[in-house]
Amino acid sequence: MARVNAYNVTFAACMPACGALADLLGRRRMFATGLTLLIGSVVFLGLFVTVERRSSHPMFDLGLLTNPRYLGVCLMPFVLSFVFVGLLAFLPTYLIGVGGANADSAGAFMLPR
Repeated sequence: MARVNAYNVTFAACMPACGALADLLGRRRMFATGLTLLIGSVVFLGLFVTVERRSSHPMFDLGLLTNPRYLGVCLMPFVLSFVFVGLLAFLPTYLIGVGGANADSAGAFMLPR
């Protein structure tokens, strides 16, 4: 059973809002909006790092990121996500082109068992 917490409520509220915004703005303006949000996120990340470095009692100790093991554990989900998304795009094409499978069997192969 799903737990109700701030993350789940925020996610559930943002998904329909993002879909409605995409329908309202169209594809090109939605790309510009996404790009603006990305740039804004980078700016706010820079502000966060600046404030945390100046604070005597930071919320997140940025010195942890100098530890290679800790940084590796933090980056592992991103690396795995890129690999899995690449496989989702490449594997069906490979199965059809090289493996000789038809589209139905390649799609069935991609389904979780």
